[in-house]
Amino acid sequence: MRNDNQHRTNFFLRPNVFYPLSLFFFLFFDGSLTNIFANYFSFFNIQIIPNLLLVTIFFLIHFECFKRFRFWTWLILCGLFFDLYYTESVGIYLTAFLLSAYSIRYLDQRLPYGIFPSTITLLCSQLIFSFVSLAASTVAGLGGIDIFAFTILSLLPSLVFNILIELIFYRPIESLTYIINN
Repeated sequence: MRNDNQHRTNFFLRPNVFYPLSLFFFLFFDGSLTNIFANYFSFFNIQIIPNLLLVTIFFLIHFECFKRFRFWTWLILCGLFFDLYYTESVGIYLTAFLLSAYSIRYLDQRLPYGIFPSTITLLCSQLIFSFVSLAASTVAGLGGIDIFAFTILSLLPSLVFNILIELIFYRPIESLTYIINN
């Protein structure tokens, strides 16, 4: 007789399959969502940028799912795909994702476990991601923008939107990762 704890019946719910697939799903879903709902995410010169891939990275690190598969390898691959698919250059978002993931890991170890300290962690990682990608894009000559306009018109609305996503999905994803990891 088979022990269900050792042999899962569903191949896609194995951590080493589900988590990399979720990274790549949100890599492409994020861009598709932004393209499809571009009119709804920008109004009165305010632009909301949903960063669901970064929120997914946050959840994978926060709920310690990164220990169940080769997280850093898959993160590098996602960063490379993101760069090649969206910017056609290599390094900008790869660096931003790696630094953000490291900041999530660093802060997550030092803050107490809970939904509100995790919000601070996500906030800090999104700030790092946004400013690293902005600085790298400016240095690479892919775009230049006034830092004040960027902060008020894009960064703050995006932070609020992504934190709302984190607050809404925190408990369901916590339960899902508990099921998958055990």
